[in-house]
Amino acid sequence: MTATHDSARDARRGHVLELVSVLEFATVADRLEQSGVDQPLWQWLDAALTHASWMPTASRAAPCQRPRNYEQLEFFGDAVLRLVASDYLLDKHPGLSVGQLSSIRAQLVSDRLLGQLGESLGLWQLMRIGPQALADPSARPGLLAAATEALIGALELACRHCDVPAGPLLKQWLGPFWAPHCQAMLADPQRDNWKSALQEWSQGVYGSLPQYISRERSSSHGDPERFEARVSLAGRTLGDGRGPSRKLAEQAAARAALRHIH
Repeated sequence: MTATHDSARDARRGHVLELVSVLEFATVADRLEQSGVDQPLWQWLDAALTHASWMPTASRAAPCQRPRNYEQLEFFGDAVLRLVASDYLLDKHPGLSVGQLSSIRAQLVSDRLLGQLGESLGLWQLMRIGPQALADPSARPGLLAAATEALIGALELACRHCDVPAGPLLKQWLGPFWAPHCQAMLADPQRDNWKSALQEWSQGVYGSLPQYISRERSSSHGDPERFEARVSLAGRTLGDGRGPSRKLAEQAAARAALRHIH
């Protein structure tokens, strides 16, 4: 291992740990360091910001030496995030119905908002991603969303390691980011969630759910219309849409359907 590699690794570690301090988790980092077990914190954070496609040059010939990546932490962080979002909504908006709470929570934990949060934190500059994944610019929001969830999972584990409740710290960090989005969704309940709006309409009018069929129309990862979707109800086509992912194509189809209906 070269001195240059050591220097780059130390610099990245410094930037990542600095991010932890910015997120109001400095107390956790300090406790771990004082107890002599700060290494697990760094290992979790390092894994949270490492995509499965990344591999050090020295180990590319040996797949068994692949470093830890964010996949398991993302899985764990998803559950933590939903719990924190539920706690936040019940605390800030106790008068909402369960349906409203569920709808808003779905938006708060969506890839769209997680990607925006990761972008605002500068996670892209700290992530380690393989060249193939890095070459697809349309993948950036999704990669940032996954890394943000993994970061939340890593912070939860760090808090557990030193017996500090993570929930209040996570809510303190995420609350200011969520607040304006909550207000916007309360003012316009179907904002950016056309599928949910169409579902509510179809259940109210027909007592049934709309059906979506999607297909990949292009193999180009950078194509903004890579997928197309069609939504129908009771055998009748309501709308078509296209997008860079199946999910966004279905949203576009739902939006077209709502315009047709109204």
